[in-house]
Amino acid sequence: MELFDFYFSLLLFQCIINFIFSRIALWFWPELSVPSLQHKFGICGFSYITAMYTSNTSLKYVTYPTQVIGKSIKPIPVMLLSVLLAKRSYPLQKYIFVTMISFGVAFFMLRGHSAGNAASEFGFGECLLISSLLLDGVTGGVQEDLRKHNVGSYTLMMHMNFWSIIYLVPVTVFSGEVSPFTEFIKRHPHILYDMSIFGLTSAVGQIFLFGLITNFSPLTCSIVTTTRKFFTVLFSIIVFGHSMTTCQWIGTVLIFSGLLLDQIYGKTRPKQSSNNTNNINGTVNSVKSHRELGKKSE
Repeated sequence: MELFDFYFSLLLFQCIINFIFSRIALWFWPELSVPSLQHKFGICGFSYITAMYTSNTSLKYVTYPTQVIGKSIKPIPVMLLSVLLAKRSYPLQKYIFVTMISFGVAFFMLRGHSAGNAASEFGFGECLLISSLLLDGVTGGVQEDLRKHNVGSYTLMMHMNFWSIIYLVPVTVFSGEVSPFTEFIKRHPHILYDMSIFGLTSAVGQIFLFGLITNFSPLTCSIVTTTRKFFTVLFSIIVFGHSMTTCQWIGTVLIFSGLLLDQIYGKTRPKQSSNNTNNINGTVNSVKSHRELGKKSE
């Protein structure tokens, strides 16, 4: 059996489908144009693609459980880089609850995989994982900064995929995949159907993800995508009656505790705006002046 081994070609195809979907969505639901922010979209597209590449490449050097556990702490770099790049502020309890959720997912995904199952030395694969997490943080930080400019979800989706295409075209060409990929399609034309399904489902998924990013925050989106793995496995355990390990019980308690506490105590209380304060002060001064005029007229 001949294996499909054309990573850049598939990723480029995926980004093209995503871009087309976002353009169609903008045609039906127009959003505010933001031409002056192209440099930020460019950074976002680069970090997004590079994070995906380093994460997938790390699987050549580390086990799959190691990769999943490493990526489980993605909300932490997203939160920290949002503070550094977008000047976003979070209450102290938010840091605690996000850490609880992230490590809860990591514990849950251990599923009995001990440290002895993987290589004991810190190597190139771990470096790739750390790079992927840092790039995820950069993506989240820049996206948080873009939210200040009221960038819509379809606009963000379109520009990120546009810049991803710009970066991927030369990479795909210089990787030498174009000719072998074309020959592979000629030998297996049915693969186009599979790629189309993959591209369509990816585009629909991105619509919801970018909606989460623009309407809530990149941190919220990273928490949702991280805990999704936990709920998928937990649902499987419940449906098929599998037993849970000690690590999974610890992870479950941490996740639910973190999510519940975040909903109750993790929200930043809205501060009264300066405009409202000025209006109140103006009203008070106006009342005082009217009283003084009334006394003088008497």
